[in-house]
Amino acid sequence: MFIETFNTSIAVLVVLAQVIAALLLYFVIFYKRFKDTAVVAFLENQSLRLITLVSFVGIAGSLTYSNIIGFEPCVMCWWQRIFQYPVFIISFLALALKETSNRFAAYVVTLSTIGLGFSVYHYLVQMVDSVTSSCDVFGQTASCAGYYVFEFGYITIPMMALTIFVNTILLSFFYYKKVQK
Repeated sequence: MFIETFNTSIAVLVVLAQVIAALLLYFVIFYKRFKDTAVVAFLENQSLRLITLVSFVGIAGSLTYSNIIGFEPCVMCWWQRIFQYPVFIISFLALALKETSNRFAAYVVTLSTIGLGFSVYHYLVQMVDSVTSSCDVFGQTASCAGYYVFEFGYITIPMMALTIFVNTILLSFFYYKKVQK
């Protein structure tokens, strides 16, 4: 019962995060039109905190699934974690050190873009029969093509990671704009 409730709760948060990502993308695309608005000012001023929060939620979710619920991460999940976990460390340090350079955004965007690539590929492995995974060569029991979570007809663990990476990249845009001023 706990697992089903947890999966549904997380899936609702993922859908909410995807709506937020769509709104962020809208403000990125039309930045020049909205750059002097309170919403963009908020996003620029809070972007570092939001990136830290989003990346922390990603870590907490992945560790909950593997260490509390007991889902064994597959090879692709590990690759996504490799690019997701440092984003939290970097953003937390930037927040603590009151970082004001665009180097932070460059590191975060680079890590998140690579992680996004792994998430997209992993999601395709799960959803498209013709895409084959290289996970089998590592001899792991957890299959990259299988999924522990399947909510609302499309949300799986790679989709969760994909959503986190997209939000992180979009929020980094606002941080970059803030430090450019």
